Amino acid sequence: MSTEKSASLYFKEGTSDKVYNATIEDVDGGYVVNFAYGRRGNSLTTGTKTTNPVSLNAAAKIFDKLLKEKTSKGYQFVKDGGQSIPTVTRTETPIPSKCVLLNPVDAETADRMLNGKDWSMQEKVDGVRFMLESKGGKLRGYNRRGAEVEVPNDVKDFFKNVEGDFTLDGELVGDVLHCFDLVDVSKGFAERFHELCALLPAKPGSSVRVVKTADTREDKRRLYNSVFETKGEGVVFKRKEARYTVGRPPSGGDYLKFKFCETASCQVVNVNDKRSVSIALKSDVGLVPAGNVTIPPNHDVPPVGSVIEVRYLYAFEPATLYQPVYLGVRNDCEVDNASSVKLKAV
Repeated sequence: MSTEKSASLYFKEGTSDKVYNATIEDVDGGYVVNFAYGRRGNSLTTGTKTTNPVSLNAAAKIFDKLLKEKTSKGYQFVKDGGQSIPTVTRTETPIPSKCVLLNPVDAETADRMLNGKDWSMQEKVDGVRFMLESKGGKLRGYNRRGAEVEVPNDVKDFFKNVEGDFTLDGELVGDVLHCFDLVDVSKGFAERFHELCALLPAKPGSSVRVVKTADTREDKRRLYNSVFETKGEGVVFKRKEARYTVGRPPSGGDYLKFKFCETASCQVVNVNDKRSVSIALKSDVGLVPAGNVTIPPNHDVPPVGSVIEVRYLYAFEPATLYQPVYLGVRNDCEVDNASSVKLKAV
């Protein structure tokens, strides 16, 4: 076996000091794309983006896509043929490198928040985290890691008549941006959300929408029941006076989620017949099969090696997902570990 192509990348920021290596290797008359990653100086976790050999052209596309995803998340190429890793850090980002992240709560805690007057509740939207900055009339989009991403044309068109400098936090579902907050560390959530609604007046069918939100006990119950009955992912609770704080606390906090079903970020390992793909989760020993999921007719079939989001009820050991539903491609996160799935008790 001989290596046809390779790349080494690094990510250093704060306490994070990680490396990522990718290679195209020839095997059995075809080519595979392999990778290894981990903390610099430690043993690396290895895996593959191709469970079976593919053509050189297909391998090159998977390899290039992998490198593009990594660099979009802040990784940089190692210089000098991989002999040294610069110790400089990224010191400049147009918005926080991370956004507000949520801790989960159980049903009992969710019920208390439904009755609590200090908490607002929003529908949890199935999408990809997307932050939109408008500054001096120029729009820029960012993912949850702070890497710049493309702004959909429909979203650009919507903001042609919206003036002012601001940064919105939301979820991108297809080309529709569902906004749920303004990034302003000086104000509480209730005040921020009031300003968000003033900035984005309701327009049915618009490419930019404000997420459904409730404040009173009655309105929260009504919205909760509506999301549950329409098989939504869940709801989010936000303390009304909470400031916009980046990251996720070890436990609890002012921003919490209660999910009606589970989701997982999986890797596509094979494209099957009849618009179905085989998926896998990562583990300490490599990829673990997680079953198959059907791709709806209104979505493109994701290629081998891509990361997709899947909704499911629960999982059977070791990690087979029960009733998986395809949600879309993820370019802003890694494949989940098999140990994180919700196993059904037997």
